[in-house]
Amino acid sequence: MVQDIFLSLLWHYHMSKPMKNTCCLCYFLLFLSIGCTNLSQKNGGEAKRISVSDFFKNPEKSNYKLNPSGNKIAYNQRLNNTLNIAVRDLTTNKIHTLTSQKIADIRRFYWLGDDKIIYYKDTDGKRHFQLFVIDFDGKNQTNLTPYPEAQINLIGNEQTLQDNQILVSMNLRDAQKEDVYRLNLTTGKLQLLIENNQMVQTWFANASGKLLLAIVSKPLGNGEIWHRKSEELPFKPIFTLQDEDIFKPIAFINNDQTLLALSNIGRDKQALVEFDLTTLKEKKIICQSPLVDVSRPLFSPKSDQVALAVINTDKAKFVFFDGQYEKIYQKIKQKTSKADISISSFNTQETKFIINVSDIDWQIAARIFAGR
Repeated sequence: MVQDIFLSLLWHYHMSKPMKNTCCLCYFLLFLSIGCTNLSQKNGGEAKRISVSDFFKNPEKSNYKLNPSGNKIAYNQRLNNTLNIAVRDLTTNKIHTLTSQKIADIRRFYWLGDDKIIYYKDTDGKRHFQLFVIDFDGKNQTNLTPYPEAQINLIGNEQTLQDNQILVSMNLRDAQKEDVYRLNLTTGKLQLLIENNQMVQTWFANASGKLLLAIVSKPLGNGEIWHRKSEELPFKPIFTLQDEDIFKPIAFINNDQTLLALSNIGRDKQALVEFDLTTLKEKKIICQSPLVDVSRPLFSPKSDQVALAVINTDKAKFVFFDGQYEKIYQKIKQKTSKADISISSFNTQETKFIINVSDIDWQIAARIFAGR
């Protein structure tokens, strides 16, 4: 039997020139996902059985995300046995319940600036998702995409989403093709940017929300990477993907001249690389392993580089490219030496972080929880 213990920590990393760097744990939440049996009677006796329904039910709280300023946390909260969204204001410590969905879980949500949340909602329980935006206190909920039969996908993440406009792909024109639109959140105006007539599978925007990259599906399993230097120019193919090729864009850097990506092109395993968008060649291998794929890269918008990556062998090995993140990791490992940790969210200034900690040793997790 395995016990998994997940500890989400809000970690403040304070940096100032007159003082040495110090770390201070200011807020944390603990929730458990326990396997089929309970080892509370470790030295003998009958183990307690966990029902199938309890084992698979939604966690009480999960999926924590900091807003850009780092003064609010949004998270999934179980309500009506369904995942909904709540926000804790760290200044007032007040909790706001934003949704009360009963039909289907709300799993995908993002901060839109400091005070709004954008989220996917299954309105009829048939996986017909629509995009909604709502204030952090639960007021002013608006359906941004009131198209019941459309397939809708938000393009970008919390680093590329803009406060007043978003990019979405929808099949309004043709049920088989998702075109790209820019939606103005102030006026509600929907502008068609691109008619998707080439079976584009994935769209990728830069930090300013400009659509500059596309991954196109081709017959026989092949594909192409398309790029353009600005939205005023047409897309052009820059290279072809063969059957076993992997190329996963992470972020544009160097004023959009370079693309960070995970790629196995020209090698057996997936590596973290820099791809030059001018020469159209891979110019640098940042991290690789001859044995396993490199995974879980964490991009730092503040430094315009990857802060860390993970090489998974018998356990996760972190490779750091940013000293600040390495100090945070080492500080946490002093308390959770056997745990696997990851950074899941941070504020714009990268001074506050949500740290996920998983451990199979209940005693370690219990001592950490009790000791704070």
